[in-house]
Amino acid sequence: YYVPGSSADYVSLWKKIDAPIFVHAPHYSHRVNLSLREFEEGNRKSLDEAITFAKRLDARGAIIHGGTGGTIDELIRQISRFDRNTLIIENKPVCGLNDAFCVGVTPEDIKTILDELGMRFCLDISHAIIAANTLGIDALELIDSFISLGPTLYHLCDSYTDGNVDHHLNIGDGDYDFPALLSHIPKDAWITLETPKNKKPGLLDVIDCLLYTSPSP
Repeated sequence: YYVPGSSADYVSLWKKIDAPIFVHAPHYSHRVNLSLREFEEGNRKSLDEAITFAKRLDARGAIIHGGTGGTIDELIRQISRFDRNTLIIENKPVCGLNDAFCVGVTPEDIKTILDELGMRFCLDISHAIIAANTLGIDALELIDSFISLGPTLYHLCDSYTDGNVDHHLNIGDGDYDFPALLSHIPKDAWITLETPKNKKPGLLDVIDCLLYTSPSP
């Protein structure tokens, strides 16, 4: 996650890590809202920084949120001014943390953005489940509709199957049925864990997540 004004200081450290990198561009937590015109000046500065950061790291892309309280048309207008080869749009739940309606909730929304901008897509599985609950539709069917758009990568975390809030729990701390969810994700997919880094030293909590989601011997 790129924090405006500070993450750029750590480029040399990230470059020491021999692993593929995806950058997450700043979102509403850092006053970025691509769906509203009044945020445009700050949006441009923050996303320019995030794109530069991603390119310095030879990252595979920079993920963006569509914003809240605005429109897809405004999102498309603002994003059209950036390097869309770098940016990757992520699906959102119906309501964000500020209780405003999100932009980019349904497969139809995401397809419109992809068709207009020729960019790539990140499928957040938990956002899809939460959106399905709010919309009163089947979560796995919604996920399959998103998958038909050919996501570049997937976000994965745990939460509660019947919930309307994304808790970003470590895998195993919620009640998601990961064998069922993973059976829908292509086997060669890129998956990022959007989970807290606060349980164990080193990468032991990540290893726990991998073991939890792996098939039994």
